[in-house]
Amino acid sequence: MSFLKSSFSAPLWPAHNLLLLIAFIALSLAPAAAHAKVTALTKDNVTDFIKQTTKVADGHASEMNAQQARSYLEKHVQNDARFKSKVEFHIAGYPTQETTMSMDKKQFMQAAAESAGKVKDYHSEIQVLSVKVAANGKSAVAETKSKEEVIISVPTEDNTGMQEMPVEGDSICTQTIMLNKQGVIQMYSAQCTTDIAFIGDDDF
Repeated sequence: MSFLKSSFSAPLWPAHNLLLLIAFIALSLAPAAAHAKVTALTKDNVTDFIKQTTKVADGHASEMNAQQARSYLEKHVQNDARFKSKVEFHIAGYPTQETTMSMDKKQFMQAAAESAGKVKDYHSEIQVLSVKVAANGKSAVAETKSKEEVIISVPTEDNTGMQEMPVEGDSICTQTIMLNKQGVIQMYSAQCTTDIAFIGDDDF
């Protein structure tokens, strides 16, 4: 008996929260690669800002430990930042379900801390589809498309333990990026649409 088929609703929330967090990390929040003060946003430095996040979220930024990553996020996410995603779940044998998730900076940082160590084998691919920089170079709107694969730990159907579940996510995001007075690139907002599919269940 499949875990998902026997207990559909309850196990979705931990998976949902975790994958959305990953999506926001991978698509929206970028610890800047350079320490130099930025004088104006450009298509190139905005693109680098986004792509660096994929490297960090993928576990390939060997120069950064967990505390350093958190410090970068504190610095490069505006205090009034907002993140929102419309999510569709696709599970074989069930109708598509939709939900919406929103986070402010405090909620994001708390979720990031709580989710540490709960995922493995995270991989992502990201395309920066477009970047539109304001004439004054202080803000930009970027459109991105990404595909993510991750293995998450979820409760077994009898709630006596945990089991690993492969998950795939496809996201389209519109991100607003700002340059503050100190010349630091920061994320201001992200609006995403995410499709999540649970995969690899032999009972489907």
